[in-house]
Amino acid sequence: MNFIYVLTGWEGSAADARVLRDALTRDDSLKVPRGCYYLCDNGYANVEGFLTPYRRMPNDPMEEVDEDVDSPSHDIEDDYITSLDSSND
Repeated sequence: MNFIYVLTGWEGSAADARVLRDALTRDDSLKVPRGCYYLCDNGYANVEGFLTPYRRMPNDPMEEVDEDVDSPSHDIEDDYITSLDSSND
């Protein structure tokens, strides 16, 4: 595991997006290289440099969503994981 930025001082119950916003607005802020993205979970917003998974919502709340493993979101995640694996070599 390779840590690129550490932000201390937040309590564990703080919202993910609030901590990220703080990390991006500090003088020694988290920097995302131009043209690169970090994958985040759905606790974050889609903002420049950060991508969250696409969540399909069914029309009927009782209808189950069938995950399509050939969807573009899976391709992005696979590419990101592959790039992480190759950068660690």
